Amino acid sequence: MPWDKITLGVIPFLYAKVTSLRFFESGYQPTEMGARAYADQFHLAGKSSFSAGIFPGWFLLFLAPPVISTLG
Repeated sequence: MPWDKITLGVIPFLYAKVTSLRFFESGYQPTEMGARAYADQFHLAGKSSFSAGIFPGWFLLFLAPPVISTLG
């Protein structure tokens, strides 16, 4: 997959590479994945304001090695 070749950052304690961080507008409950409109900017007036119940949501994608238990 093309996104597994990109590293935007790391999460050291998970040994993970961040490959995508995307933002979307949502109500109090997160918008379903298929209905999200991702954007780089949000307008803070009109329908897209906190007072109107519209909030920024985020979706983080990362790759990490499998977890192996050391508990016997």
